[in-house]
Amino acid sequence: MYANKHTPHHTSFGERIILYLRKTIGRIQAHGQHRSAVHAVRIAVNSYNATPNRALGGKLAPRDVNDKTIGQVVKYQEISQAEEAATYPVIDKFKEGDLVRWRRAKTRFTKANEPLFHPGIYRIISIKPSVPTPSYVIQNIQSGVTVPGSFDFTQLEHADDQP
Repeated sequence: MYANKHTPHHTSFGERIILYLRKTIGRIQAHGQHRSAVHAVRIAVNSYNATPNRALGGKLAPRDVNDKTIGQVVKYQEISQAEEAATYPVIDKFKEGDLVRWRRAKTRFTKANEPLFHPGIYRIISIKPSVPTPSYVIQNIQSGVTVPGSFDFTQLEHADDQP
């Protein structure tokens, strides 16, 4: 299963594998089948690799994935990602061309009298679709410079006054 690194989804995927291996190793050692921890780990990993996995469509085990079956796995993952994306509500707060202000990040030692927004008004020049909310690329109206990176809707706010 593919998951972006350093996300809760990626972390939970790794934690589920570790939990499965710990439980299986514990059962093997508790029943006295094998005293050696190394041998118990080998048995647990072989057991995991032989068990059909929901991430692989529920029919394939990790050891069954090869050059012939990879197309089937990719197709299943594309379908499941599309279904997952359809379950999220679309929060499309801004449109291309909207004028916005860019909210400053508050830090621990930010002075209370500093403004909440960066000076200047920005225009949304493109929208990058992402789950669950789109991200926005903005450009300064006065200088015409595109701000590096993209912004979540929580970092932007509609600009009331026109330039």
